[in-house]
Amino acid sequence: MASTDVDQDTRPPHLAIIGGGVAGCAAASWAASHGARVTLFNAGLPLGGACIHVGTFPARLLMTAATDHHRAAHPRFAGLHTEAGRPDLSKLNDLRRKTSEELRNAYHHTLTTRPNVELVEKPAFFIDSETLRAGDETFAFDHVLLTPGSHSLWPELEGIDDVTPLAIASLGDLGRLPESLVFVEINDVAMVYAQLFARLGTQVTILTEDREFFRRHHGPDAMEAMSEIVSLEDIEVHEEVALKAVHSDGDGVVLQGTRGGEEAHWHTEHFVVVDHRRPRIEHLGLDEAGVEVDEGGILVIDESLQTTNPRVFAAGDAIGRGSHAYAAAYDAILAARNAIFPSRTAGHTTAVPFAIYTDPEFAGVGWSEHRACRAGFDADTAVCPLDELPAACAIGRRRGYVKLIRDRRSDRLVGARIFAPHAAELIMELALAVRYGFAVSELGAFIHPPISLGEAIGRAARRFTPASRPHAGRPSP
Repeated sequence: MASTDVDQDTRPPHLAIIGGGVAGCAAASWAASHGARVTLFNAGLPLGGACIHVGTFPARLLMTAATDHHRAAHPRFAGLHTEAGRPDLSKLNDLRRKTSEELRNAYHHTLTTRPNVELVEKPAFFIDSETLRAGDETFAFDHVLLTPGSHSLWPELEGIDDVTPLAIASLGDLGRLPESLVFVEINDVAMVYAQLFARLGTQVTILTEDREFFRRHHGPDAMEAMSEIVSLEDIEVHEEVALKAVHSDGDGVVLQGTRGGEEAHWHTEHFVVVDHRRPRIEHLGLDEAGVEVDEGGILVIDESLQTTNPRVFAAGDAIGRGSHAYAAAYDAILAARNAIFPSRTAGHTTAVPFAIYTDPEFAGVGWSEHRACRAGFDADTAVCPLDELPAACAIGRRRGYVKLIRDRRSDRLVGARIFAPHAAELIMELALAVRYGFAVSELGAFIHPPISLGEAIGRAARRFTPASRPHAGRPSP
């Protein structure tokens, strides 16, 4: 009897994870490496989820291809004579599917070769607060982590059931390059697709009721950067649009509505519905588990990502924080930690960077200037335009900047925004600075490789007013 009690008390905690996207896979690997028994339930998209198969990864791959095509047609340097033929979208999408599958196989191998991970490729749902069902099997658990992702919903437009709208996920299934595309609303990934299709030769139009998406999510710098991109790529943007109906005309589709209160219509070969995604939680049996959902359809959580059922945690789309897969993965790992260990830790979400893989890329970390002021910081900014850098001249890419946001009182970096080639790589230096509270004077003392874009970080840091610095730091080079 004593031996049995010891076995029960010392058994590894059992964490069940519902959802095999980037967040669920990251949490499963982390929990398994820290001694937990993990059962990962996945249904719908293959392992890796939307990010790998229909979201950021394929968008970036196709954007890279479209940029190569664009540069062939528009060489950056005098003395080069290149040209670009018509792209073969079918072959590009075949490559996209192949590489996504390679990543899926890597996730599968990583998880299935761990002895303490069980992969169940069936949908799971609660039958009570302590039990899950998947297929004909039931599973007891110590804790559950919900990372179910999201799914698209079509807007309520007259005639939409009689046409074939596209979701972002459907763009990878097009067999040929369309002559025209209309994006209904916009977000990070859709902006990448809009630019890449424009570069491949498609006439692209964006219809939006409210163009403030980028300002709301990333601040005014992102808004200005995306506005510059649509202008340079000849992407049409129509604001204050309220769509009412859609119908096929044999050649494509016609979208009808108003623009600025005036009747308007748009003809296009295909139209893409953007940002009508909702957490995939309807069939999880949340009522049986005692997990509450708020009026917006988002799970109610505390700062440790615990739901109203103390056994159940959540991350990603289910809590309204899934727009960036790797931020969702950060939350999921934190939730897994809080589930299997007795401590309760809140996250450092301001230190998680984001990137929009347009060309140039836009990346950021921490607070924008406006939000830093609202949060109580005495915010101050400094900017280094790329066209001041020898590196920008050397690579023929002078458009963009590095912007730093600090708190004057402490001289600490609290945020950064980069609009530049390779911004997603450059932002990591600044993410570390935000995470560990570096003084801007310290950043200004760093020596970057010569003729590198990273020099913009040091230059921007050295532009803050020295008199307001409480920490002198090391002498600047």
